[in-house]
This record gives sequence, C-alpha cells and structure tokens, in this order.
Amino acid sequence: MKNITKLLRKDLGNFSPYEANPTLEQISQEIGIAGKDIIKLDTGENPYLEKLQSKKVLRYTSLYMYPDPLSLELRKAISDYTNISPTMIACGNGSDEIIDLVVRLFISPGDEMIILPPTFPMYSFYGSLTRATIKPVLRNSDLSISVPKIIKSITPKTKIIFIDTPGNPTGTITSSQEIETILKQNVIVVSDEAYFEYCGITAQPLLQKYPNLIIIRTLSKWAGLAGIRVGYLLADPKVIEKLLAIKAPYNVTALSQIVATAALKNSGRLLKELKKMTDLRDKFVTKLQKFPDLKVYPSQGAYIILKPRNSAKKLQKFLKSKGILVKLINQPVIEQSLRINICREKEIKRVLESLSDFYKK
Repeated sequence: MKNITKLLRKDLGNFSPYEANPTLEQISQEIGIAGKDIIKLDTGENPYLEKLQSKKVLRYTSLYMYPDPLSLELRKAISDYTNISPTMIACGNGSDEIIDLVVRLFISPGDEMIILPPTFPMYSFYGSLTRATIKPVLRNSDLSISVPKIIKSITPKTKIIFIDTPGNPTGTITSSQEIETILKQNVIVVSDEAYFEYCGITAQPLLQKYPNLIIIRTLSKWAGLAGIRVGYLLADPKVIEKLLAIKAPYNVTALSQIVATAALKNSGRLLKELKKMTDLRDKFVTKLQKFPDLKVYPSQGAYIILKPRNSAKKLQKFLKSKGILVKLINQPVIEQSLRINICREKEIKRVLESLSDFYKK
C-alpha cells in the first residue's frame, strides 16, 4: 500500500502530540553548560529527595517475572499512607494512565467533559482521543474556579469534570466545600491532587459520602519518583473494580512497585524533607514580587506562576542561557507566563540574581 495514512482514523488527522521537554543532555549541548550546572525548574520534578530513596530494594526484584497485575503490596502501602481501604485504590503507570483509564471508563463519543483552564493539558488530550466534547470553563482572574459557571455549563451530556487542586499550572486550591457543591450535580468529579503533599488539603473525606468522586495522586512529584511512573486513584470500590477490568494486565512494572512501596514506607522522612521546600515557597514568592515587571501569583503547589509585563519568551530564553530552565505557559488567563518550580535556597539565589541581571539590561 502506497499511503498507509488513508487507513488512519480521520478524526486524528490534526491531532497534536503532547510536547515533552528535551532531555537534560540535549539542553546541555544546546546551551553549552554542563548538566550538573543546569537548574531544571520546568517540569515539576523534585530532584531533592532522591538521596533519601533506598535503591537496595531493587535487589529483591526478579526481572524475568511479570509484575503483580493488581499491585497488591503497593496498594496496601498506599492504604497505610492514606488510611483508606485497598478496595478503594487502583495503581497506574503514572497519573497520566489513571486519567486515560478514567476517561475511557466513563466517556463515550459525544459525551461532554468539563475542564477548567488554565489546567493540565492531558485531560483534553485523553478526552479528545475518546472523541469527547471538551467544554472549557475559564478560571477567575485570581486563578480560582467559578462554581456557578461550572454548574451552569453542566448539561445532560456532561459526564466528567476535572478539577486540579493544587492547580497545574495555577498552584491554587479548590476547597472541599466547592467540590462538594459540584458533586451534588450528579456528575463524575475528578479531583486531581498530584501536588497534594505540597499543601495537605484534600477532598478525601468526601469519598465516603459521594461515589461520584474520584481522587488522583502520584508519587512523581512529592516523592521525587517521576522516573518510575507510579500514580494511583482513590474511588468507590465499584469504580475500582471496573477500572481494574479495563487496564493493561501488567501496567505497573515490578521495579516501580517495589520502589514506590519502599518510598511510602519511608514517607515520614520524605515529607519532612519536602516541608523544608514548602517553607521556602512563600519566601520565594515574596522575593519575586519585588521585581516590578513581574506579576507573581501565590501558590500552594510545587511551582510559581510569573507573568512578565514584556516578553515571557525573552525572559525564558535569557534564564536558559544562564542554565535555568523554566516552562512557558500560554493558556487562557495567564497567557505568556512562566512556571518555575520551587527549589532550595542555593537555586533561589541564582534565579534572583539572573532576574536582576535581566531587568538591569
């Protein structure tokens, strides 16, 4: 056959892939700065906790065997960590797979899915793949959600509402009261708490009252384990049962399961180290707000949104030349903004010095 593309799904003709960031090695070659001297503040990763991870546990993994398809030991560790029954827990290959599974579980072509821009782009990515109708309801100017606007947007075709809290990229919290008001509309509400550990605020108590609530979390961010790809879902046991039925048989690798389990058993030490970073977050925001040409949004997440008065791309490029990587955000409400990870004092000092250099010029 001369043109295999004629057999592809026609609705995917203009589908845009998710743009992943270049590797550290690629960036290092591009800007001529050694990888060890680059501050990577553009992807929500947490490089500061790896020194606390025990890699000795990998010795106990049999690589020739398939992993536990139900992640039973990992789910037990999550149960101990969250104080919720293993029957209400499912694990996935990162929270991305969990989002994909939730969308496929509830969405049929033509069903509606509400998202709240600026928000995590993977919701609409997976929704579009299942041919959902994506309905954006913009956040307010302070990046909070508008519950009245959301409720007004719900129709009989609405199946799922995705609420990221703390928001990605916004860093703002949606309260349990707001989530409960939306839950009463009898649609599936997904509270994406990927950055829960950075604020400690959760909708988890509502799970016992509302079977239409789903909570998504991950070990990629707070535990510094983005490389092993482990996310999990908290939901009504009936939802868990159906989700486990449609997932790939061995979706979480044996290596990932054993490393994630060890991290959860060591969560007290990891969270204590994380607290040092969140304590610096407000101080970082205060120092950034001293630059008159930057609008800085408060944050409860692992990052801060900066909106330069002039070109965000120019500032991003300048910081990159200094070996500081930040993410360009071009979503509604915060067009031409930059997202920068919270970090340690040494990195904060270097960021502030580079910003001073930029604005002096």
